[in-house]
Amino acid sequence: MFIYDCNPVVSHNTIVQNRCTSASSVGGGIYVNSGGSYSGVNNIIYYNEAAYGEQWYGEPLLDYSCCSQELAGTGNIVADPLLADPAGFDFNLRWGSPCIDAGDPLSPPDPDSTRADMGALYYHQYTATENVPGITNPGEFTLYPAYPNPFNPTTTISYQLSTNSPVYLSVYDVSGRQVAELVNGYREAGAHEVTFNGSELASGIYIYHLTSGGFTESGKMVLVK
Repeated sequence: MFIYDCNPVVSHNTIVQNRCTSASSVGGGIYVNSGGSYSGVNNIIYYNEAAYGEQWYGEPLLDYSCCSQELAGTGNIVADPLLADPAGFDFNLRWGSPCIDAGDPLSPPDPDSTRADMGALYYHQYTATENVPGITNPGEFTLYPAYPNPFNPTTTISYQLSTNSPVYLSVYDVSGRQVAELVNGYREAGAHEVTFNGSELASGIYIYHLTSGGFTESGKMVLVK
C-alpha cells in the first residue's frame, strides 16, 4: 500500500505477502511518503518483506491490529495470525487464530454476531442454533468452537471422537498456565460436551486444548465479566 500526501483510515485490511526485493526497498506492507499518515483498527500486517521496514515505513497509528513487530496503540498483538493458506492466497483465519474476537470492541460485530475479528475476512463461528457440519458423523475427530463465546461465566465445549479413546481437555491462560482440567479419561466414540465455568477467573482470553490419540486441536474463548 502506497500512501502519498494523504491520511487514510486503514481498517479491516489483511496486508500480507508483499515483497520488495531491491536492496534499497522500504515498507513491504505499507509505505508512507511526503507528509502522509495512516490510522485504523482491525488490521493484519504480516508476512511482508523489504530491505528496510518489512511491514511498514512511517509510524502507523493503529489499534486492535495484528502485526509481526511491536506497535504502539491499544489492543495490538504480536502473533502469527494463523491464516488458512497464505502461500495459496487463502487469507481466511483458521480456528484458533489470535485474531478471532480480538478486534475493536466498539466496531460493529461480525455477521455471525460475535465480536469483530482482525483482518479483512472474519471467521464464522457456529452457534448452538446452527447445524454444525460433522456433529453426527462418527468417522471424525472434531473439536467445535465454544458456545457462547464471549461468555460469562460459563460456556460449553463440544467434541466428537471417531473411536473409543483417552481424552485430555484442559484450559490455559495466555501465559500458558493451566487453569482447568475438564476431561482426563477414557471416552466412547461419539459426540460429547463439557461445561467450563470461569467464575473464579479474570476476564481475558483463554485457550482450550484437546488431545485424543493422535488428534490434537485448540480453540480460543473470551471471558468477559
